[in-house]
Amino acid sequence: PTAVQISRDGSNYRLNAVVMSGTGDVQEEPRAIVQRISKSLTKRQWDEFELALRQIGFSDMTTTIDDIVGADGAIWTIEARSAGRYHLVDRWGGADGIRGVGERVLILADLQHEPIY
Repeated sequence: PTAVQISRDGSNYRLNAVVMSGTGDVQEEPRAIVQRISKSLTKRQWDEFELALRQIGFSDMTTTIDDIVGADGAIWTIEARSAGRYHLVDRWGGADGIRGVGERVLILADLQHEPIY
């Protein structure tokens, strides 16, 4: 399990990530943090991330798609808060382009070497 946060404070852009041990299976014992990442991003990296969200129509997506589920694989979740609006999109298998945006974020975090399901 991996969580990556990208944030902006004025003209400062940050990425923070946490990688946990285990597979993410809900039946597992509590996991431990095995890696933390914290780094600055450039305005260009921030702009490219925002563009990727716009290109997939993120702000207009439904939170979930009930008819697409699997027994194994990754669940890709993207949460965003902008101008006082919060939006969450959750997709098993990364449907609707969510996986591509998530993979870009993993590259920004230098985590592209991790196995992705």
